[in-house]
Amino acid sequence: MPTAWHVPLAFALARLQYRQEQLTAARALLSRVLERVQDCEDRGAALALAARSACLQDDHAAALDLAQDAVAVERAGRHPARLANALDALAAARLCRGEFSDAVAVFAECLAVVRTLGRPLDLALCRHHLAWALLQTGRTAEAERLMQECLPELEAGAPAHQLTAALHTAGALQLAQGDLAAAERRFAEVLLKTPAGESFHALYPLEGLAMVAAERGELQRSLRLYAAAAAIRRRIDTEPEAHWWGQVEAVVARVKERVHPAGVSAAMAAGR
Repeated sequence: MPTAWHVPLAFALARLQYRQEQLTAARALLSRVLERVQDCEDRGAALALAARSACLQDDHAAALDLAQDAVAVERAGRHPARLANALDALAAARLCRGEFSDAVAVFAECLAVVRTLGRPLDLALCRHHLAWALLQTGRTAEAERLMQECLPELEAGAPAHQLTAALHTAGALQLAQGDLAAAERRFAEVLLKTPAGESFHALYPLEGLAMVAAERGELQRSLRLYAAAAAIRRRIDTEPEAHWWGQVEAVVARVKERVHPAGVSAAMAAGR
């Protein structure tokens, strides 16, 4: 395994694997780096990336431990940008555990740090993350204000995966507010902007559209969209966020109660 001078290369490879949603491979590589190299400038960032990977695989305990270690490492340094990255990972770990109020508090601290950096895109990303956490607590007005502030910056310069996540948040916010037409437009926009191929970025808007269809009484369509997303989820290396998945499953359960079992089977088969 790598000596100290190999660490940046190993970390760069792990970041690439993360972006390509090869989370098991990324976590294995990061684990070997962290076990064998205790003192390097990338350690906090590696811990934060490992925490995010664990979140996406629904490994809540590991995510929290890794993120807390990342924050401890970066608090001991003098690099605000690295501390902000670690705080963002810790907030994500709290979020994936359903600890929404704690996640809001950590994202707020992260936002305060990012404001000192003079990086508009990073500030927009942090605002989006805080908005998503606020939405989970029902604070929709605050979440909407943050999304109005951050979306123009993200649309102008964010990488595709970060932009699609923000657009999904905007759609989920509109769905929570009962604006079905606006939510449908946002979820469809995410699908159009998502790169080709199976990716968890395409699944959230599919599930969002399934919930919109259910609210409109388009029950067969709702089941088809849900089944399509579920079939892809079984083939990829990520797990859905528990709080989002709980909303989707609750809506689909209500739909199934209103459709004859034969109709449920047919719609689910068509979706798959």
